[in-house]
Amino acid sequence: MKTWNLRKTLRTPSHTALAAALLLLVGANKASAHANAIGYTAGANAGEVNLWLGAWHFNGHGDGNDLEGSANLFGLTAPYNVTTPFTYSTPGPNAAPQPAGLVAGTNLFYSPGEGASDVFSWEAVTISGLSAGQYVFTYVPIANPTAHWTPAPGLQGITLTLTAGDVGGGGSNVSNTPDGGSSVLMLGFGFLGIAAIRRKLS
Repeated sequence: MKTWNLRKTLRTPSHTALAAALLLLVGANKASAHANAIGYTAGANAGEVNLWLGAWHFNGHGDGNDLEGSANLFGLTAPYNVTTPFTYSTPGPNAAPQPAGLVAGTNLFYSPGEGASDVFSWEAVTISGLSAGQYVFTYVPIANPTAHWTPAPGLQGITLTLTAGDVGGGGSNVSNTPDGGSSVLMLGFGFLGIAAIRRKLS
């Protein structure tokens, strides 16, 4: 019934212009806010949590850095106010799978109107010194930020409720190697391999 009413109102020129303006506004918001998901998983040690931020743009597509910004958590139920730079991002340019352990509605939350099919890249950080309780997440941009990781409405200032299981350890921490570090490491292994082959041939 709502769809029929919407179509009916769009027949008049004034309503058509209004609808077009609204679509432009929505498009502008989407263009300036690319991060549309936030989640968390247990870290390896007690007090550690992996915080994940998902974006609807692919990494490696030239729309911004694949890794940038910091996560600030402010404790509502315990004294805590720590800002930690993101240290890991999924490789590009293809779509990245959802990190293991994230469950929508439990420890994974999307901005309104978004879902799993709208997330194509992730960045993450392991945060320590946490206890069970409620924390407010704030994204802290770098000095000259791109729009890639700018949180969509509904994510900035979101309250995360961490349980004893979330902060009890037993998980695994995200990589502490900044984006691109793995490529440098592989390049190093490549040079070692070439050196070994040259020694064998000589």
